[in-house]
Amino acid sequence: MNRRLLTKLLVGLAIFSPFTMDMKLAMASEQAQVTHAEVPSQIEFRVRMRKSDWTRDRGMKIKLVDVCNDTRCPADVQCLSVGNAQVILCFQVGTRSKIITLNTNKSPNTVVISGMKGRVGLPSAYVVKLNSLSPTPMAGKKIEYSLYTATLIIENAV
Repeated sequence: MNRRLLTKLLVGLAIFSPFTMDMKLAMASEQAQVTHAEVPSQIEFRVRMRKSDWTRDRGMKIKLVDVCNDTRCPADVQCLSVGNAQVILCFQVGTRSKIITLNTNKSPNTVVISGMKGRVGLPSAYVVKLNSLSPTPMAGKKIEYSLYTATLIIENAV
């Protein structure tokens, strides 16, 4: 038998042998446990308009899709009411996506998102709260959509 072919065959057997697979699973489990220990229970996360970003330690992708009905009180005006803005977000966890609407000053401003069930080291759900929306409106000035940034607080659900 050709030496090169024999080497490939032996390497292939070593890679796919049950012992090696068990070792790989054990190593992956250890890495996941270490990652879980390092994941803080709460993070602040900023996402810009029409940009997708990964929460690396949560396995979640978030996109700020739109800001609707921005009636927040301009910073340079005294208002009777603080107003409200609706923020539309798309959450992707694994292969599942969910579109949600959160408000700056009305309910709901918090939602529970399912995590990746069965994924070692990650919670099965998250509480997501809209903490703020920037920029703050100014009297007589329209905010360009590309400037909107939502700040979210993401917590592990208990």
